[in-house]
This record gives sequence, structure tokens and C-alpha cells, in this order.
Amino acid sequence: MFASGNGVVVAALAVASMLFAPIDSASAVSGGRAIDGDTIELRNGKSVRVIGIDTPEEGRCGAGRAQRATQKFIDKGFVLRRANAEDKDRYGRLLRSVTRKDGKDLGTWLITRGLAVARYDSRDGYSYHPQESRYHGLDARQGRNVCGFDPTKDRRPGTGGGGNWSYENCTAARNAGAAPVYRGEPGYGPHLDADGDGVGCE
Repeated sequence: MFASGNGVVVAALAVASMLFAPIDSASAVSGGRAIDGDTIELRNGKSVRVIGIDTPEEGRCGAGRAQRATQKFIDKGFVLRRANAEDKDRYGRLLRSVTRKDGKDLGTWLITRGLAVARYDSRDGYSYHPQESRYHGLDARQGRNVCGFDPTKDRRPGTGGGGNWSYENCTAARNAGAAPVYRGEPGYGPHLDADGDGVGCE
């Protein structure tokens, strides 16, 4: 009877330890594939949605650059950290902050390069995360991004919508923080690509 009681206590403690495990528990990851700027597929097949930021969807301005930037960031290993009470989003993706072993934070890295905006936090219906105020502050100071406008919208400023367009010249592209401009992305034009290698305003 005593043994059985001990078993119940041990089981209860095990459940409690899982329920009340530290939210900021971290795990080192040796590799992964950036599906886009804010989603990473791990080698075990699980997907991670980077918490607190939003990057352009495929086909929208800046999407390719954001994806490549995230891939470069995680190539040499990274650390996943659960930052708040939400473990997964509605699509089953793990909600995590992503840092490198040198302490650099992916969300900060992308926002300061104009490749992401602060989003998916307590200000739009999700849970608060520790970097939230920092991200919004960086976002506000950034002013413009690689497209010269909100990268989550397929719209050029001063126009009625998307469509094919290109920067007038490389000075305009650089002033918008968009250089280099890649073939297939909004803003690219052959007149920006003197050597025809698909990368304008190098």
C-alpha cells in the first residue's frame, strides 16, 4: 500500500514537472532548413515558427532575401527557446525564439536589416514574449525595409497595388535599403544588372 502511494506521488511529481517546466528552456540545434524568413524546418521534420516577427510570404517583395538571410543565420547551428506559455501555433509549428551560439537573436537580426516586422505577439492576439518591446522599438526606428514599405504587403508606396516594377536606378534601390536586388523579386530590372548575373546593384 505504501509503495503504491509512493508511485502515485512520483507520478504526480512527474506530471507537475512537465506542466511547470521553465518556459525559457533552451535546446541547441545543429541544422535546419529555412522555409521562409520566419519558419524553419528541423532535421526531425518538425517546423518552428520564429516568435514575434513576420517576414514576407513567398512571391512577395523581400521574401527571397528574408529566406536566404535566415538560412545563413542558422547554418552554423542555433538555439531554440520557448519564450512564453504558447508552445505551438494553430498549424502545429513550435513557437520559439531563435538565437545563435554567439548570442545573436534572429528576430533582431532580421528587423534591423529590414527583412521582418514586429508582429505575432500580445499586441495582435498572441502571448507576450520577452523581446516584444525591443522588437517594436527596433521596428519603429528602422523606418523602411528592403522594399521601402511594409514587407508583408505586396504593394509599392504611392501605387494602387503590386505588379511588375523596378527601381529607377541603383541609387534609388540603395536609398530604399534594397540593394542588391535579385532577379524575380519586385524592384529588379535588367537595367540594374550590368553583368546579367541576376543580381542588380551589387
